[in-house]
Amino acid sequence: MNGMSTVAMKPAIRIGLKQLVWIATLTGYAGYFGYLVFSGRLEDLVSPRMTVFVVLGFITLVAFLLVPIIGLVRGSPQAPLKRGLILFLVPFAFVPFAMNPNSALLSLNRGVSLEQGQGPPAVDLTTKLHAAVNPFVPAPKPKPVPKNGAVPSAGTIVLNRDNYYRAYQELYANPQAFVGRTISVSGFVYHDPKAPAGRFIAARELMWCCAADAVAIGFMTSTSSPVKLASTQWVSIKGKLATTEYVDRFTQVKSTVPLIEVSSIEHLKGPDFVFVYPK
Repeated sequence: MNGMSTVAMKPAIRIGLKQLVWIATLTGYAGYFGYLVFSGRLEDLVSPRMTVFVVLGFITLVAFLLVPIIGLVRGSPQAPLKRGLILFLVPFAFVPFAMNPNSALLSLNRGVSLEQGQGPPAVDLTTKLHAAVNPFVPAPKPKPVPKNGAVPSAGTIVLNRDNYYRAYQELYANPQAFVGRTISVSGFVYHDPKAPAGRFIAARELMWCCAADAVAIGFMTSTSSPVKLASTQWVSIKGKLATTEYVDRFTQVKSTVPLIEVSSIEHLKGPDFVFVYPK
């Protein structure tokens, strides 16, 4: 005293083990969400329509992370953490899968079900998926499949990342209308146990909401000579469209579906694009 000025001392930053674990946990979640948002891997896990929710989740996690950090810097007393913290740690056990989702295997255990029935069957699939994801929300009425929307009126029908599902809808809605047309499509090989020799399905995984609800769809193919292709091998095929009768292994319903009479097969090292999405 006696004229000596006093200097205000900042309270020392104290952090306990539980607070350290909590901050590390929030950092892990925020870091993972940020990785998905900024690395381009987000489409491996969720449909583009769900992207906005992941971005909002990332922003929210960053905000939650800043609260305890700012409190520590200010020297504010930290609220005690309870045993429920362990629930936030459990999901970290699934990080290895979440960082490297294995497309072409997610739905193989459920098999590949080609669309069946009269009318626009692929639209019916969309309705079924909507009902599965939102069981308490009335499913929208199926919209008619547009004619010559995704499928060009002439020339080779090329299915790619942007038009796959829309073209798939149109081809399955009226397969007889496209008999004789040339088609080019890529996918992974699936061998239906009940398919005749020389036939396999060139499949793709359709993601409605997230990777967990992915279902495999695709096209039956026919080759003039038996071709040994390993399951899950990615291929690019080209051929002429025909039709065939197909009996769904799950529903036992017989229907007329497109058949690709293959003229060329190219092995791919990996997918040119991973999932297809309803658009």
